Amino acid sequence: MIRVMVVEDEPHILRSIKRMIESLHPRFEVVATAYNGEEAIKLLPTAAPDILFTDINMPMLDGLDLLAHVKKQGLDIEPIIISGYQEFEYARKALSLGVNEYLLKPISRKDLSDLLDQLFIKHERSQKRKELKYLGTLLLQHPASEPLPSLISLNNRSFAVLLLCSGSFPSHSTVDDSLRHNSWFELDLEKACGDLWVNEDNRAWVLDGKSEAEKFIVLAGGVGDRFASDLALFVSGLTRLLASKKLPITTVVSPVIDHIRDIEMMGKRIRATMAKQIRIGYPQTLQVSELQSLPPEPYPGLDSSTERKLNVAMEQGNLQLFKLVIGQIVERWKSVHPTQSETEKMLKQIVAICQKHRNANESYTADYLESDIEQAVYTVSDYDQLLRYLYCIIELVFHIQKQKNREERPSKLLVEEITEFIEANYTEPINHQTLAEKFGLVPSYISKLFNQQKGCSPGKYLINLRIDKAKELMRSSPDLKVWNIAEIVGYSDPQYFSRIFKKETGKYPSEYIESLHLQM
Repeated sequence: MIRVMVVEDEPHILRSIKRMIESLHPRFEVVATAYNGEEAIKLLPTAAPDILFTDINMPMLDGLDLLAHVKKQGLDIEPIIISGYQEFEYARKALSLGVNEYLLKPISRKDLSDLLDQLFIKHERSQKRKELKYLGTLLLQHPASEPLPSLISLNNRSFAVLLLCSGSFPSHSTVDDSLRHNSWFELDLEKACGDLWVNEDNRAWVLDGKSEAEKFIVLAGGVGDRFASDLALFVSGLTRLLASKKLPITTVVSPVIDHIRDIEMMGKRIRATMAKQIRIGYPQTLQVSELQSLPPEPYPGLDSSTERKLNVAMEQGNLQLFKLVIGQIVERWKSVHPTQSETEKMLKQIVAICQKHRNANESYTADYLESDIEQAVYTVSDYDQLLRYLYCIIELVFHIQKQKNREERPSKLLVEEITEFIEANYTEPINHQTLAEKFGLVPSYISKLFNQQKGCSPGKYLINLRIDKAKELMRSSPDLKVWNIAEIVGYSDPQYFSRIFKKETGKYPSEYIESLHLQM
């Protein structure tokens, strides 16, 4: 229920407002009434209203002084002033005290009904923001800024947490998110939750994870067997939806959680499960409870015959043999589906073999080689993509003539070519694989050259370019919707565009557009 306090010095008007509020909207409850501001201030701590209706002219302490007290105390209360036509100047002053809505006397049922509908929508959005913020503090281990007792809608419920990962899991902090493709713009998780879960009893929240690859879904509902049954149906429906869209998304589902504070620990558990069990190009739905009792599978590693072939290829400088063996390894992975962590371990074995047989090269050091392998695993969504990426890395390691020619070209000219390509194609999807295949160089080497010339990575340059183009559109075409602007500058997902815009400018697109209007 939305808690309301009404402050009005005329008893018959106060009673009328109270009756109308409670009869017009079932979600509003008048929890306190007062005849003046002084009385209202005494009631505020125990009444804890969400919305405050107050007259302006009252004895003892008027409405404006009451609103000033609410603002000074930092209370999260939506103020509504009740005024007559002759009090319009007072109403204007109230705007500086955070008042956005008002009612004119005599109050009509229609005006009050319309206002309550608006307040209900606004309150629901505000409440959801608070809930998302609180859940985010639990799942991402940030200090909680919103105390739980104020979020009544999260009490006395059962919960479950799902972690979804698009493509590979970011197991290394050094990997670059900026040019990574993910599937979120192809999947409306909010709508999926609405269709598969949300009803009068069940609630759902979708949150960003620790990386661009991750999304959390938090489900809340009643207690007991009904929740477990609903959860099983939701997971089944979500799995079918992901399969129908053929998206490379792995899902980890928690067991039923009895108290909201246990979400923090469960968030850690499901993320650890994801890191251990995710498989490249092999979407799965995993249950944490089922995995706890499973013994760890033995790590297969590279067999001795494969290691021997790779060593021979390196000793002979035989690029084709090395690529052939790598192709056979990846082909085997397609059928046995090793976990991502196992794949990374085997790739490290391959890196070690490369390092054993080659001299240090100033332009492509061992650190770059290992970094590119990590980036390759994180960037791809299947083994075919991984193989193409690995071939690009291997060719650079072997210094075939094509790569030598690339390296011998003036780096300034190469960077200009990359810049021109980005500027000509910024409205299209551009990722590490795009640049690697276009220019025949691995991402770390491209990034190194680009940083030397431009002072930032290609991914950062692309983001800056898109944000600048978005700002130009906001100035030149103020009627364009945010989702239109996002699409024009190369972002298929408007929410992702909004997050990037906020990160780069300090304002959400809507806030930036509003600031432009204020300057006009």
